[in-house]
Amino acid sequence: MEQANSAEFYELGLGEPILISAEHAQGIDELIKHTLVLLPKEKKKKAY
Repeated sequence: MEQANSAEFYELGLGEPILISAEHAQGIDELIKHTLVLLPKEKKKKAY
């Protein structure tokens, strides 16, 4: 992946960039792994 271009995104101050390539399916697993921990936990629904 193009590490040189990631420096521009890092300068935005949003944390460490996760480099992905949808065309080549690179970095997608890492993106999903980091995203899933940010999602709220599912609340169990009461059965009626």
